[in-house]
Amino acid sequence: MTALALVALLGVVGLVVDGGNLMATRRRAQNAADSAALAGAVALLKEGSAARAQADALSYAQENGFSNSGGAVVTVNSPPTSGPRAGDATCVQVSIKQSLTTYFIRILTRTPSSSVVAEATATTRDRDGTDDGVICLHPTDAQSLHLDGTTQMEVVNGGVMVNSGNANAALQMDDASRLTASRVRVTGGTLVSGSSSILPNKPLTGVPPVVDPLANMPPPDPQALGLQTKPGVNTMNGVTMPPTIVQDTIDSVLAGGTSTSLLDGALGLLGLSGSDAPLTPISLTPGVYKGGIQVNNTQLVLAPGIYIMDGGGFQAYGASTVTGTGVMIYNTSYSQPAAPIVVAGEGKVTLSALTEGAYKDMLFFQDPTNTYASGVWAQGNITAANGTFYFPKATYALFTDGSTIDLATTRFIADKMFLSGNASLRVNFDPNAAPGTSKVTLVD
Repeated sequence: MTALALVALLGVVGLVVDGGNLMATRRRAQNAADSAALAGAVALLKEGSAARAQADALSYAQENGFSNSGGAVVTVNSPPTSGPRAGDATCVQVSIKQSLTTYFIRILTRTPSSSVVAEATATTRDRDGTDDGVICLHPTDAQSLHLDGTTQMEVVNGGVMVNSGNANAALQMDDASRLTASRVRVTGGTLVSGSSSILPNKPLTGVPPVVDPLANMPPPDPQALGLQTKPGVNTMNGVTMPPTIVQDTIDSVLAGGTSTSLLDGALGLLGLSGSDAPLTPISLTPGVYKGGIQVNNTQLVLAPGIYIMDGGGFQAYGASTVTGTGVMIYNTSYSQPAAPIVVAGEGKVTLSALTEGAYKDMLFFQDPTNTYASGVWAQGNITAANGTFYFPKATYALFTDGSTIDLATTRFIADKMFLSGNASLRVNFDPNAAPGTSKVTLVD
């Protein structure tokens, strides 16, 4: 009886001593895995390198007492190889397996050792809107996002969010328009008519609005940036395009008019349509342009840096071409009347955003006090732009005739958006490249 009782007693001691040791080690391993995953995600967010994320995660695991020695196996994967986030390049997965020698519990288990496993996955994505490549911010209006004609909007690797709580048509699609995104969410309701479609899944309605991820982005400070004030650039032979013409055109189309008649008429009347004459070459450097930049039939080349429009907006008409690498255009009005950002005609725009600094990936940034609608009226051209379009208090419109607007590693954030004609807009969204409130969080 004593021998039998001794076995039971040793088993209880084993549960207390060895079991307690296993539980304590499991807790330490989980804390180490959490810290390592977060450290790896921070490295991934800052440098975009999976190799650096792996190195930092392993380093943090070691600092917390776990390395690939002493019976421990630490595995770091980015992207994860298992679980609900498998294949997600914005995540870092850490697994820690620790083998421990047992002393008393082996009497019951007949094994000299046991193992504990802890896993953690961290992501660089914010949980509130950072997964969205297109965000329409207006809280109440109908047609906050409006597609008509045969327009197509495709958001690759990202979703669409419409904050408007309008119950009838916060998102409206007419005719044969098509919207493709990983997810489409709407605070209010949707109105999809004709043969229009939303792919691959039905939109989610009644979703709480997201916070503007760029709301806290400060405007560029010319003095801190060392930008000189320069006279505005105008090759329109004294012609001035009324800044309201864009808004008037949008209102006309929404009221049932055609997408080009009003603007085309204005362009023809003002002599701003295409021309067979050689383009006027102009090269510009960063600065504060008093009166903005307005060009017609011009070959405009922008050197890398920040361009601030002090009134006048940024406007390119006719057959103008605009090229620039590593630029940001900030549209405000310090001393001159405000105006929109407009590209209209048969020209070609090829721009890419800043690649470093506080405004990394920002391409067009319109001052929230500037409510003039902006947009592209493309007639048979291809407009390629790499960067974020940010118009927090203005409508952004795309009126195109057989054109493709290809925006790589880009996001659109606007008060409202409107696509008309037969435009094809593709947004290749990259949550790691896009500016905003991205932060690392544990997701598993």
